[in-house]
Amino acid sequence: MLLCFAPFVLALSGPAQEPPVPARDTIDLSFVPTLRRPLLVEGTQEFKGNYVVAAGEQRLERPTETTVEFQFIDELAHFGYEKNEGKREFLKFFKATDGELEDPPLNGLTVEMMKVADQSWIDLASSRYLPKSDADAMVRAVPTNGLWLSFPREAKLKRDYLIDLSPFGAVLLSNDLQQCSGSVNALFESYDAGTGIAKLSGPAHLSEQGLLQGFNLTLTYEGDCAIEVNPKEMRIIAITFSGSYIAEGMREADGVRFEGQGRYRASLTTHLGDAVSKARQKPIRFRERTFRAESLGVCLTLPSSYGKIEEQGSSHVFQRMVKGNHVASVSVDYLEGDAANPQAFFDWLLDDLKCQYGRVSIEKVSSPLGAARAYLLSRRVDGVELRVRSEVYPLDKRFLLLKLQVEPDTLTRVMPDFAKARKSLARLPSPMATKKESTRAGG
Repeated sequence: MLLCFAPFVLALSGPAQEPPVPARDTIDLSFVPTLRRPLLVEGTQEFKGNYVVAAGEQRLERPTETTVEFQFIDELAHFGYEKNEGKREFLKFFKATDGELEDPPLNGLTVEMMKVADQSWIDLASSRYLPKSDADAMVRAVPTNGLWLSFPREAKLKRDYLIDLSPFGAVLLSNDLQQCSGSVNALFESYDAGTGIAKLSGPAHLSEQGLLQGFNLTLTYEGDCAIEVNPKEMRIIAITFSGSYIAEGMREADGVRFEGQGRYRASLTTHLGDAVSKARQKPIRFRERTFRAESLGVCLTLPSSYGKIEEQGSSHVFQRMVKGNHVASVSVDYLEGDAANPQAFFDWLLDDLKCQYGRVSIEKVSSPLGAARAYLLSRRVDGVELRVRSEVYPLDKRFLLLKLQVEPDTLTRVMPDFAKARKSLARLPSPMATKKESTRAGG
């Protein structure tokens, strides 16, 4: 019976209708990113302003400036509204705050990223150690893999469109806090039919919220945002933001307040083809970074391939991965003893180490902190043999311990890092000196 009605139904429906041709001022800006296509992303950020830390009637004000420069390659394996999967290959991530380098250990790192619904995961494919704070930031960045935003399907020139920038928060903003949101009310300014590039711009409002160093913080950004998108190439060409920021927060443990304000600028650009190949050919560079051990009153310098792990008591531990999935660890700690009679302490320590580990050799060494004694031994941890080098320096009324732990076949590769750490050992300014300097800087 149904087959008999088919010609009648067709006759009533008439000939097939062609889809309407969009008007010339109506453009489909929406796109789905191309899978398995390497996309080079380059970005910069700049904070410049001042901050105030206040407790009761005490008030500390300082200027501050942070610059960030990064470069990575994204490659998506799966893209959809419910599931995204791909990888991110970091070529460069440089960061400096108030003239001091703070590069995270990301250069040369490849991260597998996956997002299912609202859950995100990462896998460090290149066997790199990553501190927890950097790993958490990487998880927050998973939605940015492939650099995609939702654009209107029928966009008319000279019309405004509200574009959600929340998926870009982790690469457009600081990514120091756990939550971000924001949007731009963008005017569709122009479209070049030859290149396929559309330009939009307008006022943007963004924010970040979360915990940082015990403070419950909110960062609010207001400014102008410009976007260039090429639906034909299925990619965002560039995004820039320029405006101001306000930071507000409190540390509930002691009621200390934090306030800050200033100017903020950020930019993102993407590239395809030869630009990707050329970027991959450049050698990975690690800059020298100064790490502070505040509780010990000292600092030391290591390549930015090292990351600081969570403090273990008084010990400050810095680790890096060495080829072959081996871990190298450099740490600083203190030892209780009579620093007024260092030789007696050195002799006692040698006897104690021999009782624990058997064979121990010693060397005389020196650093900017003065003369020291180095103890060299081997130990086994979970069935793995480690070479341990412990250098002990008299420091005030106790001793400072600078230690290296590494597997034997990677010792020669890591020793130059340790030698730099030794040569860079220095005392931190006293809290009183820092407070006076900060008060002067704040007027």
